[in-house]
Amino acid sequence: MTQEVVTQYYRAPEILMGSRHYQNAIDIWSVGCIFAELLGRRILFQAQSPIQQLDLITDLLGTPPLTAMRSACEGARAHILRGPHKPPSLSVLYMLSGEATHEAVHLLCRMLLFDPMKRISAKDALAHPYLEEGRLRYHTCMCHCCYSVSSGRVYTADFEPTAGDRFDDSYEKSLTSVWQVKGQCPKGCMGGVT
Repeated sequence: MTQEVVTQYYRAPEILMGSRHYQNAIDIWSVGCIFAELLGRRILFQAQSPIQQLDLITDLLGTPPLTAMRSACEGARAHILRGPHKPPSLSVLYMLSGEATHEAVHLLCRMLLFDPMKRISAKDALAHPYLEEGRLRYHTCMCHCCYSVSSGRVYTADFEPTAGDRFDDSYEKSLTSVWQVKGQCPKGCMGGVT
């Protein structure tokens, strides 16, 4: 477990605060940062140091409650508590872009929670109305499973088609050299087979 597990700009607060254990909620945080960056066309938390990174996060989310800092190291907790109490300023997220709809900001707020235990799961994020609206928008103009008739558009019943057969990677177990992988096995490799 290391702080360098994620590029600083996308690093979750629990990592910045020295947590010794973290889970996949750090990935949800990173996706939230990237989503905000896509909306605003700039990095959401662009800092010169991890401490400044943490300060930028608390500027947006406000001072976290003690329960959200339960896994933080003493130094990080002291840094947060030493500063003035900051109220959340989440309304700033609406100013990221004209595309920052209520649903987009709601999803961002669920991804960018200080407390990793309260962050939205990947499964719930995929079912969020913002992404559901996006799937519908995609299907209205680009898919091949929906079609138009004189009375309007006919949509597929399943916006998330299931994949066919599972990918079989068992052939990789028989690979024993870089030459085999490259398909350039020299003479003598693989018992004389070239």
